[in-house]
Amino acid sequence: MRRRVLLLALLATARADDRPRDVRALLPTFEAFMRDAVYDEKWGSYAADRVSPGADFTTVPAALSPHFGAMVADRCATLWAALGRPAPFALVEFGAGRGELARDVLARLRAAHPACYAAAVYAIGEVSPALRARQRAHAAGFVDAARNGSKLVVLEADARAAD
Repeated sequence: MRRRVLLLALLATARADDRPRDVRALLPTFEAFMRDAVYDEKWGSYAADRVSPGADFTTVPAALSPHFGAMVADRCATLWAALGRPAPFALVEFGAGRGELARDVLARLRAAHPACYAAAVYAIGEVSPALRARQRAHAAGFVDAARNGSKLVVLEADARAAD
């Protein structure tokens, strides 16, 4: 309570030109706050590669790996067939964490749906350079450095800017 009174006293005694017109101008937007909390180069949890199973929340792909990826792969193969077996068949994921879902989907397609696997190209769009490196390493068996026949492509991208 003392801090609030002190702040109000400072604002009341400040010259009119020194007072903020709108307190919202002093605060970051929620989007800016989250961007800094997650991607800031020094403090962001993703940028500093602080994401780990015991330290952070767990998403469905990580918690149910490889079973969730197998289920997604089976559904993708069904959709691929229903679409007339297009080649290439693009699978796109934004914010893929450590790349577990990509690895699990591609592994299942290769094992159970080889024709779909042959047509598939899996693309991960990721903002964080640290996570892009981790995704490439985690699913290294599907990444070809020269991109000759690579099944996984990891790109710098932000889902908010995707069309």
